[in-house]
Amino acid sequence: MSRDMIMVDPVRVDATRGWVRTTSSTKWSDECVASFLKLKSLFTLALILTLHVEGHGFTVLCDAFGVDVGCVL
Repeated sequence: MSRDMIMVDPVRVDATRGWVRTTSSTKWSDECVASFLKLKSLFTLALILTLHVEGHGFTVLCDAFGVDVGCVL
């Protein structure tokens, strides 16, 4: 990361491209599979990180499942 840009680590991009859906007892609908593939593509192809612009606020999205908490800033 520099003052003007954020670069992704190619090793991590390759690792993300290699993600496979879980083979647990959970059944995946066609819609779930399509969503998984779309997210995987967005994480590896789209610019999803930006630098904070001073003077602008933050929005924090959070979910909790009773075991883990996930947040996005």
